[in-house]
Amino acid sequence: MPYIGGAYSGLAAVDNIDYHRGNQADSPLYRIGEIPQVPMDMTDDVNRGVVANIQVNYKMGWIGNDMWYNYTRTFPAGNYNVYAGLSHGDAPTSGTRMTGSLQKVTSDATKTNQTVANLGTFDAPATGGWGNNALVPLNSGGSPASLNLSGATTLRMLPTNGDFDFLLFTSATALVKFNPPTFAGTTVTITWVGTGTLQQATVLTGRPSDWSDVIPAPTGNTYQATAATTGNKYFRIRP
Repeated sequence: MPYIGGAYSGLAAVDNIDYHRGNQADSPLYRIGEIPQVPMDMTDDVNRGVVANIQVNYKMGWIGNDMWYNYTRTFPAGNYNVYAGLSHGDAPTSGTRMTGSLQKVTSDATKTNQTVANLGTFDAPATGGWGNNALVPLNSGGSPASLNLSGATTLRMLPTNGDFDFLLFTSATALVKFNPPTFAGTTVTITWVGTGTLQQATVLTGRPSDWSDVIPAPTGNTYQATAATTGNKYFRIRP
């Protein structure tokens, strides 16, 4: 389903609760009437680094110190890597031009004077064009940061240089996937990457009862099965 823009258009935001901006700037294109106004530009760069059908996109401009923006989302429990979509008009050879940091709001996000915990920073060279986004990873202590998030969480973005477009969260947990099976006579050797329980089925009707754990459970991430002479056998990894 394509995203045609405007999902948050008209929704109110309150200074010093939902965001803070120390100055009024031009280009009030999205939510009109806030004081101070958050300035934005439209951009043709709709790449999120993942498959997404985005047709209209805005980025925040006129970025500098003394500003922040809160985002509240409900996260499935897990560990996440975080990337910021940032851009800067200077040449990439000009050095670090895109900077910012991320915090977690640890008090009531609906009130002023919120307390926060620092999570990491964003630092990267310029991209050679305003709106020409790069995915900049969140770092903590010089290494990529992994955030443990669960349920409704308010995170605070503090951009300090470069236009700011979006935050991207990806799972920091290794993906579970099968390797290509190998065959030796009637023996099929199955191996996989990641952690989970190997299950098997002889029919696929869509019911949970189709699947049962392989007994005895394999040791490690390898299982040898005897090829069936009739019918089918299916395997899956249940995280």
